[in-house]
Amino acid sequence: MSLTKNQNGEWVIDFTCKGHRITRISGKVKAAAEAEEDRIKTEIRAGRFVPLKQKGAKQNDGSFKAQADEFLELYSKQHKRSRARDEISMKHLSDFFEGSSLAEIDGLKIEKYILHRTAAGISKSTINRELSCLKTMFGKAVEWGKAEKSPAAKVKKFREPNARERILDAGEARRLLECAAP
Repeated sequence: MSLTKNQNGEWVIDFTCKGHRITRISGKVKAAAEAEEDRIKTEIRAGRFVPLKQKGAKQNDGSFKAQADEFLELYSKQHKRSRARDEISMKHLSDFFEGSSLAEIDGLKIEKYILHRTAAGISKSTINRELSCLKTMFGKAVEWGKAEKSPAAKVKKFREPNARERILDAGEARRLLECAAP
C-alpha cells in the first residue's frame, strides 16, 4: 500500500486487494489520508473491505440483493440478450435469498431453493434458467473478488428433454394424410 501526492496536491492511496488494483484520492490533508489508509488496512485484515464502484453507483455491501443488483447493472444489461429473463430470475432468487450474504449461501441453501420452486409447481426448465442465472452471478462475484468460490458450481440442473411436442394444424394434418401410404 502506498501513499503519494498527485499533481493536484491530493493524497492518493494505491494498493491491491484480492488481485484488483485500487486507487483512492483521499484529499489534501496528509493526516486524514494516513487515517484512511489505516482504516482500509484494518478492513482488509478483517475481511470486510469492499471496494467502491464507479461514480454514481452504490457500494456493494456483500448481501445477495446487492450482488444481484450489481450483476444485473454491470453485466446482464451490458452483455446479454437474455437480460429480461435474468431480471425475472433474479427477482425470484432475491425473494428466496433475501437477507442472506453471499458467504452464507451454500449448496444446501441452493438445493432448498430448488425444492421450494419445485413445490410451487414451477417447471424444471424454468428452474434451470434461474440456476443458470445464479451460477453466472456467482461466477461474476468470484471474478470481481466479492466471493471466494461459487457455491452454485456443483449444483446439478434438471435434465430437460430435447424433443419438443408439436401439434399439427388442420392444413398440415390434411397434407400429411394425403402424402401417407394407405
